[in-house]
Amino acid sequence: MYSLATILTLATIALAAIHSVDVGEEGETFNPQTLTASPGDSVVFHLYSPHNVASSAYSSPCNATSSSFFSGPYSGTSNGAKKFVINVTSTDPIYFFCGVQKHCQDGMVGGINVDQLDQYKSAAKDVKKAEASGDVRGGELLGDSALASLSASASASSSSTMSMTSAATSSTASTTGSSPKSTGAAVAQREVSGFAAGVLAVAAYLV
Repeated sequence: MYSLATILTLATIALAAIHSVDVGEEGETFNPQTLTASPGDSVVFHLYSPHNVASSAYSSPCNATSSSFFSGPYSGTSNGAKKFVINVTSTDPIYFFCGVQKHCQDGMVGGINVDQLDQYKSAAKDVKKAEASGDVRGGELLGDSALASLSASASASSSSTMSMTSAATSSTASTTGSSPKSTGAAVAQREVSGFAAGVLAVAAYLV
């Protein structure tokens, strides 16, 4: 028998989403420029020539460090066929930028869970040189086949989640003698199923 707490945990897992960001498709800009993501979510950066993406501290715009994520130079993306994927591990703000030439200073910046992007962009104007170099780090460059595998894994995970919540619904209904449709477990099951389906739909769109 699964407790309501377990069901809610499963629902949280199913809430994980895949976000998509276009890097330079329409010039020196990220689209969307900002997004809200939860722990467990993934962000897929679609890279367009000649851009890249790197993160930096709010206090040091346009300067990636060894602890920053970095997609590497555009030349390593197989002409954009590979997407840069990062996993979100907390709700802390993440500021990112394009490290090509003076793109960052010109305003090509963005953020995840941020509320001070205008200030970050303003400070970036005064940076003499953007720093984003070295190997890919903090994420992975994935082609379509790898993204398809992630989608398949998400499908298997969601099927397992729905099976567990279905069992929890039956167990709860049996214990309380009430109709499954009237129990909190049944509500959780419907929510988990809906969110899992949404994640799969986004993953399918990306590949």
